[in-house]
Amino acid sequence: MIRPYRTLKLPRVTLKYNRRHDATATHPSAVEVYITYDGKVKIFSTGLFLLPSEWSRGRVVGRMDSLQKNQWLDQLMIDIGKVINKMVEEKRIDIFAIPRRLNELRVSDIDLFDFMRKRAEIRCYGKADDSIERYHRFLRRFRDWGKIKSLDDLTEKNVIDLDRYLIDRGMVAKSRWNNWHRFLNSFIMDAIDDGYIQKNPYKWVNIDRGDGNTGIDNYLTVEELRQLSEAQMPSERLERVRDIFVFQCHTCLAYKDLKDFTPSPGRPRTLILKVF
Repeated sequence: MIRPYRTLKLPRVTLKYNRRHDATATHPSAVEVYITYDGKVKIFSTGLFLLPSEWSRGRVVGRMDSLQKNQWLDQLMIDIGKVINKMVEEKRIDIFAIPRRLNELRVSDIDLFDFMRKRAEIRCYGKADDSIERYHRFLRRFRDWGKIKSLDDLTEKNVIDLDRYLIDRGMVAKSRWNNWHRFLNSFIMDAIDDGYIQKNPYKWVNIDRGDGNTGIDNYLTVEELRQLSEAQMPSERLERVRDIFVFQCHTCLAYKDLKDFTPSPGRPRTLILKVF
């Protein structure tokens, strides 16, 4: 409901947990924003789901990240207050517009590349060095491209423009997805989870991922692997590369594990892994 502010009081804003009384010791329930004003009620989720043991007197408790979660909720309440104060200045209060205007406020305060950099630090934790470098390489190249500069720029049109840009550079579908779109999509999903944007443009844009003949279904048969194992290679180095590839096929070792592989002490050195 929208009415002139001068005739009404300010909205009352509280956090409510387990409003539907569906939480159990193993089933979490939502923490929601509960706004009442002029006989009307507006409820929306904070995106935070907790077990009963993790909520007490309006605060997150009993978790390793309790401090961070409480700080996040405090900032959420501050931002809601900013939206209401802006409505007061406009002399018109509409509690049903608060989620939309809250999203607009929060998006305007977010630096896209700073957000992506921080999320990359989290996503890279515990990963191999080559995976970390792929994240950093994507961020450098994405920023150099420069067409998507803010969360508001994460649109279907700009995703299509990015794909066309990569096609113009001669990149095949699998490379475009694995080195560009896959990373951008992961950051978009993080932004959705954090409540900064509401929809993922990749849901509506059909990006070719190269899953056809160049995908994982294009594997070697047993006979092809045997022929490769017995083939005469034109150089000693290619012989060694072939032997290592066949060894990897039989052991299922990842590239990093294979690179770090050394024979056990006392056993004959049948492969010399010095081609990396």
